[in-house]
Amino acid sequence: MKHHGLIITGASFTYPIGKGFVPEHAVYDAGNWEEMPVRGTGAHRIATHLRNTGKWDIEVVDYLEAWDDEELFQFFETRITKNTKWIGFSVFFTYSIHLAQPIVVKQNRLILHIKEKYPWIKIVVGASKLANVIRHEQVDYFCIGNGELGIVALCDYFTGDAPHPKVKVKVNPFNHIDLEGRQYVIIDCFNDYPAFPHKNPHTSYEERDFIRSNEVLTMELSRGCIFKCTFCDFSPLGVKGDHSRHAENFEEELKENYEKWGVTHYCLSDETANASSEYISKFANIVRKLPFQPQFHGFIRGDLLIRRAKQDWDNMIDMGFTSQSMGIETFNHASGKSINKGFSPLQMQEGLLASAEYFKKNRKTGNHYNQTLTMIAGLPHETFETLDRGGEWLNKYWHNQVNILPLHISQHITDGIDAVSDIDKDPSKYGYTWRDSSALDRVIEDYYYQNWEVMRVLKPNYGLRDMVDDYPNIKLEIREESKERGEETNSRIWVHPSGDYDQIDMLEWTTLFQSDRIIKLGRPESLNGWHMGWYKQLGYDLRETYEKKLPDITKKDVDKYYGFLERYKKNKLNWYK
Repeated sequence: MKHHGLIITGASFTYPIGKGFVPEHAVYDAGNWEEMPVRGTGAHRIATHLRNTGKWDIEVVDYLEAWDDEELFQFFETRITKNTKWIGFSVFFTYSIHLAQPIVVKQNRLILHIKEKYPWIKIVVGASKLANVIRHEQVDYFCIGNGELGIVALCDYFTGDAPHPKVKVKVNPFNHIDLEGRQYVIIDCFNDYPAFPHKNPHTSYEERDFIRSNEVLTMELSRGCIFKCTFCDFSPLGVKGDHSRHAENFEEELKENYEKWGVTHYCLSDETANASSEYISKFANIVRKLPFQPQFHGFIRGDLLIRRAKQDWDNMIDMGFTSQSMGIETFNHASGKSINKGFSPLQMQEGLLASAEYFKKNRKTGNHYNQTLTMIAGLPHETFETLDRGGEWLNKYWHNQVNILPLHISQHITDGIDAVSDIDKDPSKYGYTWRDSSALDRVIEDYYYQNWEVMRVLKPNYGLRDMVDDYPNIKLEIREESKERGEETNSRIWVHPSGDYDQIDMLEWTTLFQSDRIIKLGRPESLNGWHMGWYKQLGYDLRETYEKKLPDITKKDVDKYYGFLERYKKNKLNWYK
């Protein structure tokens, strides 16, 4: 009999909702926003890897946010036996170093229930960073990084087939007063059990996953990034050689998902999916032989796209890789050089327009075109003048999506496991200084993250500080924030090397810029490739959606999506009946 384990995973994306849903909160001519649960990714990769050992029956539970506690308790009753060795929780970008996010609070309730009712079961929490899971409680093991090798070592220990895996024991690794004395047993998959490069990251789904043909699944072409941008805190960086997957298992995964589920659309999890012309060509050659045409969306490097031009463009078109996100960061040349992105801004702008025209004109029948740019406000050498000039070019020439965010400099203490950016390690090296944040600063930041990122549009001639003035109970918030705080970190604001502005100024500048674009263009800035699963599942034509007119998404669409989630839960609960 195989050993048994469960992995519970949850994530959500914000989707635009149309007129009539919440009229008083409408943020542009076609609607506002709604958080929707989406299928996890890493959990299915780990489950596949363990099943392939021949020793384990691993089931994945998706859409955690859509389940209430009682439903999950009922699910546990149908699945857990004395043969269940462990239950895992897969965490997706839940930065919880200072605060337990709602999904973390929910997971902690489930962990408490499991510990009380099924005391023999071990709890494992997996994430890309320890900072994402620092608020999880009663966890036996934290598996941090790409976890295939680490989880096998741990599972072999659970079954008595191997000694205890190598672990790092950390006590309050980020030095929070309210976490004083809390111990974390960590499997460090960056250093002790590195699973990169990974030549066969083939993920397989089961009948009990209830995959639908109109879903967008996640796939890897490679793992790790060849670059070392100074602001990036992903790992591994600076990888050498060909770290792409084998062509054969790429083909097998595409065929399997098409033949079993009818799936043809994918988001790529690669840090830089166009790092090599050779492997773009390799994957394009596979797609050319397929009896169907896939569609991909993923992160690419803009300067590589433009330098190589048609050398890569035709291969990307044949591959179906015509939906892309690019971190351009800045159109100020000195700023770009300071972060290891020194490509000519003029060449970048001309190349972006040329690539947009070429991809849209030549994309395959059935595929859509989309390019999203990400920018950073507040980099070294950036001024209000250069920011405004870059914004003017974007508003005049680039009517695809742009996401512009203030520079983030992490203030938490390095835990020795999570990767940190070069700027995070030593901000002073780049000229940044700090000032103490006031109570009002903290309220502005809170309003930005809790309200602006949902609402997304300001009234004309209305700033972020004006929004804060309208914040309910603002005086109470400031009074509470002024009390002695539980944290010793995250209480400072960075000041730009020029001394002309700081982090709060950039919050306001980016907010005004994004709001202005949304109002002028009538399109939300989150209309990017990561959201294509939402539009596809609702049956919208992706070409129309991305290239012409955003559909008027209504409560009927939301109810349709929730209906799918309810059917998924019912099917999971009834699987063994």
